[in-house]
Amino acid sequence: MSQSRKNYCPLVENFPDAFACCRTVLDCTGNPVKYIILEVNKAFETLTGITGSKLIGSEIVEVLKTIENAGVDFDWKGLFDGIFLSKKTVRQELNLKSLDRCYEVTAYLDTEDRLITIFRDITPYKLTVKELQEKTQHLKKLLNSLDVGVWSHSLPDGRQLFDNLACEKIFGRPYKDFLDDPSLYERVIHPDDQNRNFISEVIKKKKL
Repeated sequence: MSQSRKNYCPLVENFPDAFACCRTVLDCTGNPVKYIILEVNKAFETLTGITGSKLIGSEIVEVLKTIENAGVDFDWKGLFDGIFLSKKTVRQELNLKSLDRCYEVTAYLDTEDRLITIFRDITPYKLTVKELQEKTQHLKKLLNSLDVGVWSHSLPDGRQLFDNLACEKIFGRPYKDFLDDPSLYERVIHPDDQNRNFISEVIKKKKL
């Protein structure tokens, strides 16, 4: 194990996200040429499948390209060069098909020539979002199959969130119109009910 790795803060060494610190190598004009790995944690070793002793001193762009499908359509060199020149933090989603995982990559300059890269596994989050989207679409299909009007408003602002196809037929207006104008609902109800503010009544009952 290198001396730099011995100097690791335990928090970084046991960090669940893959971490690598690199030294920026410049050419004679001051432009970045490559990024040499100085430090990595256990999670980065697991991500790359390479031991720390072999990673230290390697060029990170070449290391990342060894991950199948990771570097094929991803310009790591361009990403890191842009960070070095702009001095800005960059966050980028990366799908690794070979590992069936999705990562959020965060990269920034820790010092003038030290590039930090962090790979956070966001696969569980992406799967949860996908599952929620599928359930939402299923619910919409179910509600749109009904012959009765179903609509949803947020409280207390009364903003329209959803209405089914039956509502559009009843009111003769598309869903988008209600999104653009939250007060439209009360203007299209029957004249006999114009003196009633249904949304306000619901809010009042909710507070009781």
